[in-house]
Amino acid sequence: MTPSVTSQALSSSDSPPTWLWWLTWTGVECRVVDGLHKKYALNLIYVKNGGYLKSPVYRSYDVKGFETIFSALDPAHRAPKAKAVAPMFAHQRIAKSKPDVDEVLDDVMAEMKRRKAETNGAPFINNFVAGGRIFCLPGWLYDFVDEWAAKLDKKKIVVAQSIDMIQEYATRVADKSIVEEKDNEPDTFQGRLLAAGISRDEAIAHVVGVMFAGTGAAGTTMSILCWNLAQHPEKYDRVYKEVIENTDQDV
Repeated sequence: MTPSVTSQALSSSDSPPTWLWWLTWTGVECRVVDGLHKKYALNLIYVKNGGYLKSPVYRSYDVKGFETIFSALDPAHRAPKAKAVAPMFAHQRIAKSKPDVDEVLDDVMAEMKRRKAETNGAPFINNFVAGGRIFCLPGWLYDFVDEWAAKLDKKKIVVAQSIDMIQEYATRVADKSIVEEKDNEPDTFQGRLLAAGISRDEAIAHVVGVMFAGTGAAGTTMSILCWNLAQHPEKYDRVYKEVIENTDQDV
């Protein structure tokens, strides 16, 4: 990728919001992004000057009215909170936690195998992808559509129970950190945020936010990866061969 595009070049490709809505609804983002990339390349917007201002649509993913690290639009606003928890995501810290990560992954795989015998994953996938279809809508319209979609959802009771369970968990771990990490150096995500001076309610919101952070981005990345592999069979064959020949490698 050649990071040669300028903001002036990008401005020439501005389009009405309805165009973005149509792309997300029809699911052709990969093809369109691929075409735009070939024409404009990419700008270093993710790292230059500490990051870029996010689109206002991200505010639709605030939690309980709080801007989380992942929904805040301004890098200056999220910087203090991101700095407080950055050590939690350091490579050395993650490597040290490998046994715990392996245990969780084993549990997830076992659960997936168990559920495979019961039903297919279409209902979950359809429900999850539905949110992505309206991601580019302005906040007021997103809230309206999301609210009515929830009211008309045949499984709304199960969804409500799931939301309550998540809220209960986030509240429990935040309250635990308030008691156990008050006089010690915090060693948890929520503990570091509390030590940085944010309120209990906001800490709870951040816990909820971090539980789902990156799920959409990871899904989009995997979709783009799979789409590009499908467009280039020779590269797919190469990747497949490398994976099959290195199943014992811990990547």
